[in-house]
Amino acid sequence: MAVTIKIGLENNTAGISTQVENVDELLKELEGAMSGVLKIVKFVDTKKQKYVLNGSKISYVQVAEEEERRVGFVS
Repeated sequence: MAVTIKIGLENNTAGISTQVENVDELLKELEGAMSGVLKIVKFVDTKKQKYVLNGSKISYVQVAEEEERRVGFVS
């Protein structure tokens, strides 16, 4: 199941918002980058777009799981 992730970057108001499959692995890499252990974070989203981020420029990470879409009327 795809999860939406938003990554805020320093000096950039838009940030990056995309969907990924391997969210746990990516979060570990992002945490390492934000703590200074990793300098570069690389990942591929569900649309096969590749990202390469400078770890020192990441300001925040937001993860939102997709809610199941309901069809029909609620009683």
